[in-house]
Amino acid sequence: MGRWTVADSSELPASADAIVVLAGDNGRIEEGIRLFRAGLGRELWHTGTDAGVIGQAVQMGVPRNDVRLLRSNSTWEDAEQISIVAKDGGAKRLVIVTSWYHGRRASRTLEKLSAHTGATFSVHLVAPLGDDQRNWWKSRSGRNVVWSEIKKSFYYFFVYGVSLR
Repeated sequence: MGRWTVADSSELPASADAIVVLAGDNGRIEEGIRLFRAGLGRELWHTGTDAGVIGQAVQMGVPRNDVRLLRSNSTWEDAEQISIVAKDGGAKRLVIVTSWYHGRRASRTLEKLSAHTGATFSVHLVAPLGDDQRNWWKSRSGRNVVWSEIKKSFYYFFVYGVSLR
């Protein structure tokens, strides 16, 4: 069941126009910053409402002009904002950083909303709680996030028509 929530593995491109960190668990922004500092992306985008991530990124060595906050409150709004900014800015290659259990819903939502942009994306997964798709059932937090994600995935299917495949 936990493996079902994981997106198909994506090989990271040699370079990307932006590394996009989806708001949520600890570990996501740190991984996005690590990828940026390794030279993978020209910009670092973060979804959500926490403007503090900009300061965190700058403090960790990302130039202020390379950080962008995409205001959103849900995975659906994340995908809307990413699609708009990618299309308006001409971004063609994106690396999406999210938690392993959120990968499938995030990926399918982005596929649905970004088809018209011409952008492609790779999904890079992190294990913020110490659990992953191999051992999630061994902890209460792992079981909780998987169950929550399955419910949200069905909600997205029925409300937004996001594929469950």
